[in-house]
Amino acid sequence: MRAIRQIVSAILAWDKQDVRRLNELLTELEQACALVGEDSTDYLDFTSLPSVDFDAGIEEWAMDVHGNKLVGQCVPFDICLKKGELK
Repeated sequence: MRAIRQIVSAILAWDKQDVRRLNELLTELEQACALVGEDSTDYLDFTSLPSVDFDAGIEEWAMDVHGNKLVGQCVPFDICLKKGELK
């Protein structure tokens, strides 16, 4: 498994093309932190995830260029497709 700081760097460099990839990286971060007894919020501010600009609502974390969003209360987040349905 990659080092926590490498995962955080990959998250911050996310290209905003597909929120599923961002979700995968966030899940990898959670797993890496759990292995060493750390909290992911010590390494990453989840309120400042890379995203295209959008008016975020409650529990909306990031959006890709296609309008798909990460939503929910915890990692792994749900993915809300542009049409509004959860995937």
